[in-house]
Amino acid sequence: MKKYLTYIIASVVILIVGIIYSFSDSTKAIYNTNIDTSDYKTSGFLDEIQGISQIFICNSNRLSGVSLKTSFSGDKGDEALEYEVIDMENNKTVSKGLVKAENIKQGKNLKLNFGKTIKNAKNKSFEININLKGNSDFEGLSIPFANGSKEGNSLTIDNKNIKGTIILKTIDHGFHIQTLIMFLLIVIYVVVFFRILFKLFT
Repeated sequence: MKKYLTYIIASVVILIVGIIYSFSDSTKAIYNTNIDTSDYKTSGFLDEIQGISQIFICNSNRLSGVSLKTSFSGDKGDEALEYEVIDMENNKTVSKGLVKAENIKQGKNLKLNFGKTIKNAKNKSFEININLKGNSDFEGLSIPFANGSKEGNSLTIDNKNIKGTIILKTIDHGFHIQTLIMFLLIVIYVVVFFRILFKLFT
């Protein structure tokens, strides 16, 4: 009886851990991921252009934020990256804010959390507008983009239409059943593997 009780408790604990683990960020790229990173182009320095506008089709059911690739050179000053995300279906701003230059790390994607998850977002059009706010020494901030564009996406840099897509991923934060299934399959695999191994050496 104690043996079965142990199994039940262990199973419940594993299930709880799996559920907690399954509340995570899932990202999907709006650009062509088959393009080599060495072929990326840059927008030009944000302090020298009239901003960037990217229209994209959301490819996940929920939209909790976006992850944006940035590039910079030179010293950081008091500037900030200013962004606004618009739901084009109702022309409503869903998120906007400022990211200080000191919080932008070279080689790392910049995560912009909306603070509120947008539900039923799949196949809806959104627009993200990016500008540089301030006028200090941070002159080297630019936004990389890849050639090509998926249907429904469009990119404008310095008021010019560009055949490309910025390196941006949508973020879906929440419970993901696929993650839970994968977690449980891995646990089952490990348990079965060690049981077989135990029988072989006993």
